[in-house]
Amino acid sequence: MVRFIVLALFHHTELYDAFERENTAYLKAFNERRPDMAANIRFYYVSFVPDDTAGISGDEVVVDETAHRITMRGTESWCPGLLTKTMRALAHVNDASKYDFQYDYVIRTNASSFINLEGFYNELTAFDSSHSRATAEHKYVTMGSEYTVTSKNDSYGLNDRTMQVYSGTTFLHGVCIVMNAAVVKLLCDNKHCINYSVVDDVELGRVFEALSLSRTSCPHGIFKNDLKGRILFMGNAHDPLVYCNNRFKHDRSIDLHNFNDVATRFIRALIR
Repeated sequence: MVRFIVLALFHHTELYDAFERENTAYLKAFNERRPDMAANIRFYYVSFVPDDTAGISGDEVVVDETAHRITMRGTESWCPGLLTKTMRALAHVNDASKYDFQYDYVIRTNASSFINLEGFYNELTAFDSSHSRATAEHKYVTMGSEYTVTSKNDSYGLNDRTMQVYSGTTFLHGVCIVMNAAVVKLLCDNKHCINYSVVDDVELGRVFEALSLSRTSCPHGIFKNDLKGRILFMGNAHDPLVYCNNRFKHDRSIDLHNFNDVATRFIRALIR
């Protein structure tokens, strides 16, 4: 048995509110039909609220279990917004005095990516049971699609100056970064080393490398990309779909349509 938290970065727009509605219907079906499994999982949309929002103080992080939300004051941006959301949410769940759900893993994803929670739970359980407890306590990152920084991108904070440091950095794609509890604690303990001027997944990759964290794959291998369907499979195409990255940049309505199709498919599988 494993226990994990999903942190999905989110901001309120007509499009992302639609993604949230579709996924909330899936979460409701999952919690009703798989209550024993659901008891070991927490799913949150992590979002900013305006600085003048009543009821939330400057550095406060508010958790709403019913609405599946973690909220904090802040301003939306690639840099430092995404990394700020990530680190403040991680710091909150890492603080036992503020958060009482004990977890083995945190999955950092985004609101337009669909996760089959039952499949993900089974994958993490298989991975965890294949390792001794001593090994499981090592500081590792378990799953994700790896990339290497090779070119500049000003929107991500990768300019001529920063590329002198970040060129060649290996990082886990931000749509699915899976960390065990030891990694979360290590990041929080080293938060003073975080560079918020660089986009979140690249900066986390740099920090992971600086802290000499090894990356261990799940027993069924890494994600495989079905380019035609823009679907990421864990294992092979014959396995049940575990994770779906919806990112057709030219028309996000296609992403929403695909998300709806996948969510509906798993809702039907749960209630049949």
